[in-house]
Amino acid sequence: MALPQKGVAYDFYVTLVSFADPSVFQTNPTLATGDFKVSKDGGAFNNLATLPVVTPSGDKAVKVSLSATEMTTAKIAVLWIDVAGNEWQEGAYIFDVPIENVDTLPTIDDIWDEQTSEHRDMGSYGAELATKADIASASSTEQSTAISGVINEGDNDSGSYTDAASRDGIYWQIGEDETTGLDVEFTFNLSSTDHRPAEFGVFGRYIGTPPTQHHLELYAYNYESVSWELINDAFMPGGNTSDSFYFHEYYERHIDRDNDNEVKMRIVHHVTTYNASHALYLDYVELSSIEIITAADIADAVATHPETATITVLNSRDPNVNG
Repeated sequence: MALPQKGVAYDFYVTLVSFADPSVFQTNPTLATGDFKVSKDGGAFNNLATLPVVTPSGDKAVKVSLSATEMTTAKIAVLWIDVAGNEWQEGAYIFDVPIENVDTLPTIDDIWDEQTSEHRDMGSYGAELATKADIASASSTEQSTAISGVINEGDNDSGSYTDAASRDGIYWQIGEDETTGLDVEFTFNLSSTDHRPAEFGVFGRYIGTPPTQHHLELYAYNYESVSWELINDAFMPGGNTSDSFYFHEYYERHIDRDNDNEVKMRIVHHVTTYNASHALYLDYVELSSIEIITAADIADAVATHPETATITVLNSRDPNVNG
């Protein structure tokens, strides 16, 4: 029997006990208006909008149909009494109607798909849950440097994104434009689909004063919503005269698994009040990821290792073994 849903027409079947012989169900019971009544949320009983019918015709089962209007309630009581005589005995069916409707099979299907679809349904975090399970098994961390860096807004005061590939005191310096501000974009590729999201990190400083009014936000490209997503509205504070590390997590939805595991990040000035004397100094920029090492990977590594070809197993019960 299907589950009842609020505001959705609902059918159920009953059998009527014979009045003459209570040990059997009544065959082809006579049904008339007033025999079946419905009460909503403890209210008065009223005739059903649709008279029940014997289904199949001439048999013992009775199909009871409740309209969508009759189903707009939290609790329903259906009562049947043979008002014309004593052909069959009275009975009742009482049930609750869920407040929220759930289409069970599609819901289960969606949940299953989400667990196996690399988190393509935003908000449910299926593959991100898988990430946590994988990390609990075995993992190692890997750092990736940018494959490209672009200044969307601002001035290239000195250097390029390649100067941020190592921490060596050589900076990519981006000046803030007094009209359009500051916006720098990085693109990374994770090494493989076995690499899970971890953190985006920067070692450097942003000279922007006063710091309460000037700081930098962090955006990651969301491949599910196909848009830039603000993930930290105060990633780098202003007013710093010395370098520091700044980190923030990114997530599975920020990885394009169909395009070399691409990840895009942007550092953006948070307001439209700009100052040409402000600048961003980037000494080092990285994207860390977590490589999952499965039991199968370990087994393959052992099987293909050259040392395994020289291993001899000795059995003390082997007559060919001395001792």
